Amino acid sequence: MLVDIGSFAHAARCCMLLREYHFVQNRPLSLITTQPAKRPKDGTVFNPVKPALILDAMGVIYRSADDVAELLVPFVAEQGGTTDAEYIERQYHRASLSLMNGAEFWQSVGIPPGLEDNYLARHQLSPGLREFLIAIRLYVDSLWCLSNDLSEWSRKLRERHELSVHFAGFVISGEVGVRKPDRAIYQVLLTQVRRPAHECIFVDDRVKNLDAAKALGFQTVLFGSQQQDAPHQSIGSFEQLSRYLSDN
Repeated sequence: MLVDIGSFAHAARCCMLLREYHFVQNRPLSLITTQPAKRPKDGTVFNPVKPALILDAMGVIYRSADDVAELLVPFVAEQGGTTDAEYIERQYHRASLSLMNGAEFWQSVGIPPGLEDNYLARHQLSPGLREFLIAIRLYVDSLWCLSNDLSEWSRKLRERHELSVHFAGFVISGEVGVRKPDRAIYQVLLTQVRRPAHECIFVDDRVKNLDAAKALGFQTVLFGSQQQDAPHQSIGSFEQLSRYLSDN
């Protein structure tokens, strides 16, 4: 005799639903009525929306806050290139706006482009970053990077330090043609994050960049500083930043 397996499974499912129905019907109403969540006695209202977290690169993700003055200018001089720090700064600024590529930048300051990786090797991650990237997964919806830099340098650095796996995306001035604190780069960021500014926390080590973000509605954190009465939340380390995120 042939058995219709589909019909048998359907009948079994129906029997199970009937048993559940009779079980619920015979329970006291107080046990099956959904109870409203209790609010803390101190009146605290919890925000169920996890924020998007945006980190600056230099001075936050990477140890050097002023990479041009601290790393780039000395490197160019050591390799026999120009010693004009202001000129190097101007050329870097142009390159970070995609007005020239990396090879053209190195040639403009008198350095062979083949030395680029030697320069990038001088960048070190900030203390506590790797532990932070693991710890914050419970507290944020997504993690982003917003940085003024050459597109190819930013890509090489995150590949070197295996950072991409932790981030939802990177908004780099060399890719979008505009730098912080220009309003436009924050708008590009919001388009990619797909969250309103008030649901985004922006962490940077430069007040002017935070001022611009705050004016657009971002929550802002000044990193690497413990300033009192500052217009932005001041946090000195990734350990402190992790605690701040967990408490909010």
